[in-house]
Amino acid sequence: MKVKVKVKRPTAIKIGTHSVSGKAFVSDNSVTTQKLVDGAVTEEKLANNLKAKLNNMQDKLTFDTTPTANSTNSITSGAVKTALDGKVDTLTDDGGFTVGRDANTINGIAIGIAASTRRGVAISCEAVAEDDGIAIGEQSLTYG
Repeated sequence: MKVKVKVKRPTAIKIGTHSVSGKAFVSDNSVTTQKLVDGAVTEEKLANNLKAKLNNMQDKLTFDTTPTANSTNSITSGAVKTALDGKVDTLTDDGGFTVGRDANTINGIAIGIAASTRRGVAISCEAVAEDDGIAIGEQSLTYG
């Protein structure tokens, strides 16, 4: 035997004060589902609570275009990408690794401002290592 149960969904919710008891109630416009709330909740308290929550909301969302310390604003995806692109450590397409402004490498490791290497290791400001060489120290240079 099959039994069908029909559930009526409320079309509107009403918050008010019960005319007999003075207690707050929530109703979906049908007498059978009217619920009395303990007298601690009143229509005035509900309205004040709602007003307080609405007063704390932003009328319009504000976005930061750069990551900003201690900001409560949202941030755009472009700002996140720009910030990550500006990081000083980079894994290069050919398997090299650079750290430092203007550091560059082809298949090696370059660490320091303007450090440069091709298949070698260059560490320090303007160090250059070519052909599997290792250059450590400011403006040091090595070939092979």
